[in-house]
Amino acid sequence: MPGHEAAVESITLPAIRLNQGLALLQATLTVLCFYLAFPGGPAPWLGWMAMAPLGIAISRLQPRQAMLLTFLCAFFGWLVSTWWVVPGLSLAARSPVTVTIPFALLFCLFYALPYAIAAWLSVRNAWMGSHQGAFKAALAWTVIPYSVPHLLPGNLAHTQYTYPLAIQVVDLAGVPLLLFLMHWVNWLLVAAWVQRKSRTRVWLFPLASATIILLAVCCYGGWRLAQIDTLLKDPSTPQLSIGIMQPNLPVTGREREDWLSAAPRLEAMSRQLKHRHPDTELIVWPEIPTPFSYSGYTQDKLRIDRLIQDIQSPLLLTDFIDSTSVTESNKPKKYFNSMELVSTEGHTDIYLKQQLLPFGEYIPGEDTFPYLRKLFPSALNYVPGNGSRLFSIKSGISIIPMICYEAVFPDLTRTAVEMGGNLLINTVNDAWFQGSHGLQIHLALALFRSVEFRVPLVRVTNSGISAMIDTGGRIVTDTQLPAGLPAAHSQRIAVPAPYSFYAVIGDRFVWLIGILLAFYLITNPVRRSHLASRTAG
Repeated sequence: MPGHEAAVESITLPAIRLNQGLALLQATLTVLCFYLAFPGGPAPWLGWMAMAPLGIAISRLQPRQAMLLTFLCAFFGWLVSTWWVVPGLSLAARSPVTVTIPFALLFCLFYALPYAIAAWLSVRNAWMGSHQGAFKAALAWTVIPYSVPHLLPGNLAHTQYTYPLAIQVVDLAGVPLLLFLMHWVNWLLVAAWVQRKSRTRVWLFPLASATIILLAVCCYGGWRLAQIDTLLKDPSTPQLSIGIMQPNLPVTGREREDWLSAAPRLEAMSRQLKHRHPDTELIVWPEIPTPFSYSGYTQDKLRIDRLIQDIQSPLLLTDFIDSTSVTESNKPKKYFNSMELVSTEGHTDIYLKQQLLPFGEYIPGEDTFPYLRKLFPSALNYVPGNGSRLFSIKSGISIIPMICYEAVFPDLTRTAVEMGGNLLINTVNDAWFQGSHGLQIHLALALFRSVEFRVPLVRVTNSGISAMIDTGGRIVTDTQLPAGLPAAHSQRIAVPAPYSFYAVIGDRFVWLIGILLAFYLITNPVRRSHLASRTAG
């Protein structure tokens, strides 16, 4: 009847608006939890429940609504977590912030899409309210976002870098395994919430399952850390005494004259460190912002050779090398970002950086779109090296050199470990992001390499965070240098033989769960009637 329809409409519309407003509030809560959990935030434990408010919200929505809400949530989640890139990249490329902002927004928009697709699939297939559905949703929310190539491969798993117990599982199947387990716990919490009014208390089953997963992760972590501690204390385990230098050179001075003014500081710090710790077997300088080249400048070579003779320790330097002996006059010079190991005998080993930082070290697509150089006129013009290389410094120890951004990509580390590398040294200049969460985020992304491949990580930065990290992903006591201050430290670090399952299988876990997700999508028809009843409720 007409009157009845009008009455239903008057009741339903306010209810719909209330439901949508609540969903928006819950999505905002997920963004807040993600921000507080992400490296640099005060509550990493929130990572195990950060997605639950969004999951509860989309469990009441239609697929398209869920997709849109998740897209907005993921966009703002990326935005609040990577905002520090904008001023830092502008400073590195010497371009106005107004030029960098559109690229950052496009980045956040693009990487929000995979999460929106995962939400659409989860709601369309009615996975957001059952015990079994939580497993399937976890597959989708892991496989789809992880399958997209990332310029900055951060995700929910990296929130746990300060919890050694939680991250040991990555030696089985890498970061994707921890990410899958965290998503599984989140969607189990959603299932418990959706089923909370059931008279049979079926909601207890997903809660129990989430608890079992957490306990299993912690138990495995405790077991593996106990094994690692035994190896680290074994007298037969090779050790190397390394000195790390953090000069805190300002990024505002990037001319040759700035280096000539700063060089005496680094030389003096190196001599003082060697004097305090005469057993130091290797001194590592960080990546620095000023033009410096052992191979390219005779003045630099004479300085370094004289320093090495004084301290009687090899130096590991990060500098640049001209990529061509003859450069065409109508084209800018191109360089390699390089790491050079200079021995006391004057012998030099060279590694050329393979994974360059977009806009910081080169302009993506510049050959196709030359006008980009006008937007970033002072961007560096580096070219990538063509392979991994190991540095031999002591019997039983092979150094894996990695420059800055490279340490966030597991494939590069895997290649070097397969070559026989067992000690990762990462030189960094994070001064562009001083005072932001970027320092902790970069550290967190690199730290996972030590656990995935069971190789210690020595991280040497210009301005912080410098630290030595053991094969359990733990910062070695007293080795973390204060950010934003000049400092130096020498420490002996144990280098056990790498032993991880992930080093053998690589990312086959992602392929496995991808196949499993495809199987569920093909064999599990959409339950439209259930969807309709749930939405109405």
